[in-house]
Amino acid sequence: MKPLKRKQLIDQTALQLGISKDIVDDVVSYYYLNIQRKLSSVDCHSVSIPRLGTFVVKKKSLVQMILKHQRFVAKIEQDEDISVQTYELIIQKRAEIERLIKLQESMAGEDARREEVKLKKQIYRDGKLN
Repeated sequence: MKPLKRKQLIDQTALQLGISKDIVDDVVSYYYLNIQRKLSSVDCHSVSIPRLGTFVVKKKSLVQMILKHQRFVAKIEQDEDISVQTYELIIQKRAEIERLIKLQESMAGEDARREEVKLKKQIYRDGKLN
């Protein structure tokens, strides 16, 4: 499946429905913004949208984000004079790191489940061939 670019999607939809491109652009932008918010909220590792596909958090990006937050917290904690706002920021970043690590564990569990299913399928095929 070859994905459509947003501009192509807007042009085709506006032409088919006979609606202004601006209105279609607003609707599509709002829709994609909500998908992006759902993924960035770190509640789940994938969002499946019918007829559009599954949007997945990349493992590499997740690891980089965890490291980025950890380095940031470590750098701020080195300062001797920490203000209340800075301390609040440290607490927020630590909470974010915990959420990201939970998401990473969830993704690892999902990968393990997929491998288990793949193994069971292979065992079934091998048994059926014999």
